[in-house]
Amino acid sequence: GTLSAFDPPSGPGLRVDGHGYAGYPVSPSYDSLLAKLIATAPDYPAALRRAYRALCEFRLDGVASNLHLLQNLLRLPEVQNNRVSTRFVESRLAELLAAKPEAHAHHYFAASQTQATTGPHPVDAPPGTLPLSAPSTGVLVCMEVAEGDAVAAGQTIAVLEAMKMEFEVRASHSGIVRALAAQPGDTLAEGQALLFLEPAEVAAGHGHSEQSLDLAHIRADLAEVLERHARLTDERRPQAVAKRRKTGQRTVRENLADLLDDGSFIEYGALALAAQRRRRSAEELMELSPADGLVAGIGTVNAGQFGSETARCMTIAYDYTVFAGTQGVINHKKTDRMLQ
Repeated sequence: GTLSAFDPPSGPGLRVDGHGYAGYPVSPSYDSLLAKLIATAPDYPAALRRAYRALCEFRLDGVASNLHLLQNLLRLPEVQNNRVSTRFVESRLAELLAAKPEAHAHHYFAASQTQATTGPHPVDAPPGTLPLSAPSTGVLVCMEVAEGDAVAAGQTIAVLEAMKMEFEVRASHSGIVRALAAQPGDTLAEGQALLFLEPAEVAAGHGHSEQSLDLAHIRADLAEVLERHARLTDERRPQAVAKRRKTGQRTVRENLADLLDDGSFIEYGALALAAQRRRRSAEELMELSPADGLVAGIGTVNAGQFGSETARCMTIAYDYTVFAGTQGVINHKKTDRMLQ
């Protein structure tokens, strides 16, 4: 939305860090932090009283905010007696949100004001139509339908972007599109009309009906990544393991498994390959130079005895089943990065 009033409090022991002003359209692309109110006083009870009074003096109109939630919070006995935990707000959230704004005084002069406007120019609803509205604030990326189109319930009608993420807007009822109320690039407030539908029975077409998703399904691109990581294991490299066994030696991954706590190893640069693309194919390099001969990462040693922070370590270990072990070029860059 757009701020129609932004008058922060001021005075001894108060500081407000913010950038709001009347007429400012709140961007849907980032966290909507408008201001930070800091109150200081000689002791904790005085700081709470000063902060509460400042919240009552803070005039912020035109958009929803958490001013009243903060006022409710500072009035709770547990907060005033400092008997709170990190889960306190979460456990009392329903109570904090339920209180009416009239429960707190407003120490400012609320003059009459004209409503600020933003976003697309309002479009009058054609007779006999119902609006399909934006479910949240966002920027319209694209409209998936045009005037005259038949829309089925559940069909995607638009794509909105909010907080750097895109999400589909689906029709809540079926009908015929009689007017579009927004264009790509428009910033829409929650509840603002996207288009107007004339109610009608429209059968769901291909792809418009809700589909049940198999949560265990692995997409092809993810399956490829998992396969690439699986090919790094000793189980998938029996010939390399057998070669080490002939000389009575162990593999680098066996050594790391014995050194580090079970499940603590996080590998860095596992999918790197030797810089020999001119002489060998990528497929061949995957077989001959997994991780480019350097297994690097972080983990813990005896965390149960010393604590996870004390036991943290970095590991860099050469895999001598890969070429000459140190000649792949990329592994040197991995070492430098780990030491940095």
